Amino acid sequence: MAHYDPTGALGPHVRRQVTALASWFDDLVVVSTADLREESRRWLAAHARLVERGNEGYDFYSYKVGLDSADLLDYDEVAICNDTYVLLRDYADLFADMAPRPADFWGLTMSNEIKPHVQSFFVLFREQALRSTAFADFWAGMEPISARHKVIRRYEVGMSRRLMDAGLVAAGHFVPTDADLRMARLRCRAFLLRRYGMPRDREGWRRLRDNPRQGRWNPTAGLADRALDQTRLPFAKIDVFRYDPYGLDAEKLLYLCEEAMPDAFAGVRDFLAATAASYPERRGSELRAIPRWLEPIGARLRYRAP
Repeated sequence: MAHYDPTGALGPHVRRQVTALASWFDDLVVVSTADLREESRRWLAAHARLVERGNEGYDFYSYKVGLDSADLLDYDEVAICNDTYVLLRDYADLFADMAPRPADFWGLTMSNEIKPHVQSFFVLFREQALRSTAFADFWAGMEPISARHKVIRRYEVGMSRRLMDAGLVAAGHFVPTDADLRMARLRCRAFLLRRYGMPRDREGWRRLRDNPRQGRWNPTAGLADRALDQTRLPFAKIDVFRYDPYGLDAEKLLYLCEEAMPDAFAGVRDFLAATAASYPERRGSELRAIPRWLEPIGARLRYRAP
């Protein structure tokens, strides 16, 4: 598990996740790039094998450091994950759901953003993947890159592509319904409008309609409210509440989650406030206001309970 907190603390949702991981896995390694407070260090050391390192290379290099600290041939399955999500279901339930599904590696979600890939905030590798040359070569060739977009393309997307090109089968726990897919595409289309502005002519509308990015939406944001639908989406990403990347009223989503799942979301709002200064708005992520005449449609696309 990769951990980072700019305040050196452990958010309540992180402590709950560490406890859940430690109760399910035989061996838990937490690799932290934070300047840990002494209480946080003691707590982590009591619940996991703690490795501290410098803050470079994002989560993927923490994953590499954690994997390198163990003999992976001793294990039937190995998972990598980070601290960027609120877990809404027990790992026992998730593993039971995935047990009959034929996959060599799987995650909580798969995304079509950029290219189809397992999203790297939680990925489990089964024996076929662990013993593969592609898996070993991928981690052996990793370098600590500190540019976020490069890490996503080279390592998050690149890892899935490397394993899939070697014939390994990927899967995601969350399987969107047809209704989910329609909503996700509409939300992505609205996002493109707010990012790039309204088309000025018929040809512009045609390009918007045919834009391939409509099919490259991120399920952690595009369908974040499916966490409220009997936790079909079994987690909520912290960055959705922090950045509201699709402009779908993440504040309302947080309120609904707190009402529906108070135990899971205890302390999340305080964590967001305590760390907000270290997470300014991402450059180039600004969204334009929805035109007044489109507001009724925009309202129907915002996050809501089922």
